[in-house]
Amino acid sequence: MAGAKTISTVVKAFRVEDWLAAGDLLEFKSIREAAAGAGVTENEAYRILLTMVACGRAEQSDKGSFRAAQGIVKYGLRLNECLSGHVKRFA
Repeated sequence: MAGAKTISTVVKAFRVEDWLAAGDLLEFKSIREAAAGAGVTENEAYRILLTMVACGRAEQSDKGSFRAAQGIVKYGLRLNECLSGHVKRFA
């Protein structure tokens, strides 16, 4: 991304989403873990995760921890389908 102009909040949101999707999808994780794993502050992680909950990409437990929601899983499955189709076409 050298030289590219980015919106830092969006970059941070993708970092949090990548971190959330890279781990055990069924395990709820704390804000502290999300912040450390994504390289953002705890406040940023919290706000990003709340936004992801509103968009169906994360779930929040009664205790306030978070995990990936079906939105992330559906996206991954769809991406896999698309990539598989392209690989077959070029094989």
